[in-house]
Amino acid sequence: MGIQYSGDDTAKTAQPWLTIGYRIFSQEGPGALHIERLAKQLGKSKSSFYHHFSDREIFISKLLDLHFNRAVAIAVKEKDCENAEGLISILLEHRQDMFFHRALRYHAKEEMFAKCIEAVDDVTTTAVSGVWARITGLEMNSFLATRLYQLQVDSFFLRLDSEDFTARWLAAYFKEVAQMVLEIRRLSA
Repeated sequence: MGIQYSGDDTAKTAQPWLTIGYRIFSQEGPGALHIERLAKQLGKSKSSFYHHFSDREIFISKLLDLHFNRAVAIAVKEKDCENAEGLISILLEHRQDMFFHRALRYHAKEEMFAKCIEAVDDVTTTAVSGVWARITGLEMNSFLATRLYQLQVDSFFLRLDSEDFTARWLAAYFKEVAQMVLEIRRLSA
């Protein structure tokens, strides 16, 4: 995973295709990526698409590379997070990326999507582990905090909704997870 675009002209002229494709994928999923629709929204011809991407599968592959690169950049920010408020701020700042990843998860049966999910989740799990341990109150057990995070990721993306994706919803979600940890501790004491 991971493609880096140089400053060459081909990369610059391909970028608008990727930008609009990333937005559509984030909002509607991969099934909405029709070359005619992309061309129309960009005011370009379909042949321009084929100049940059030999087919739809190559285009989607480039979108996945873009998503991975964006996830790495987000992970750098998340790694420096101290608390839930900081993490919430980052997640909200990268709303489109969260919804792209949600769309990937909904279509995880496709092998290239599953591979991208795994690569992104590996990067994210490592980056978020510190702040997640603090949010959940599991600072003394980083292994358990990481396992809980991995389990909660699916729940998070299943519950992610474009209308409710707010600081309030995220804070309530994190509080719910922390309360669950407290209840488990209480029951096991």
